[in-house]
Amino acid sequence: MLFAVQCDASAASQRLVHRGANLEARDPALWRTPLIIAGYQGSAQMVTFLLEAGADVHAVDDFGTTALCAAAETGSAALLELLIAHGSNLEHRNDLGWTPLISASANGNLEAVNALAKLGASLEARAVLGWTPLIVAAQSDEADVVFRLLELGARRDAVDNFGRTALSASQGGEATANILERNAARGHAGASTAQGLKIMEPDDSKAQIFGSMKNGQFVRA
Repeated sequence: MLFAVQCDASAASQRLVHRGANLEARDPALWRTPLIIAGYQGSAQMVTFLLEAGADVHAVDDFGTTALCAAAETGSAALLELLIAHGSNLEHRNDLGWTPLISASANGNLEAVNALAKLGASLEARAVLGWTPLIVAAQSDEADVVFRLLELGARRDAVDNFGRTALSASQGGEATANILERNAARGHAGASTAQGLKIMEPDDSKAQIFGSMKNGQFVRA
């Protein structure tokens, strides 16, 4: 069953389940279930099949990662919404304290960032080392995610356990640093409100402040 899911072999997986295959079988290396593997692969079709077959949406691997946390790395908004609709915890933390939004931010998955924020994910969730979604996005030099998190109201002045802000954690990435510096200069650091958060599309006034993203590259205003 695990091999069939790893190969994204839908027909084979269906045959195995119909023959009584264990939906909660575990990968001996990382203790991942078929659903968690499908989440990492971003396979909406496989995740849908496994959920409908009764897979446990709350199962975690050796690192405390759920299928939702896994899917947040590269998965689509539709996949994340599907998992949450089946009861996955939007604020689940793995063993490092990473929420799905932190994972999406670190991996530059802008679609997932937008989807999770719209669903109410906390912009100020803290990992074990005090990292927020904005800090991990800056540390990974994911400029488009940094831009979007600031638009959504993430706190630019939040500090981690080492006293670093997003700017000081930005690893020297020019695009990311420019966005954060422009935000600081205009005083647009806002406190996040996870409840009642209204997602707005970028407008011209914000583009004037921060510049814009084109084909993944930051263009100065």
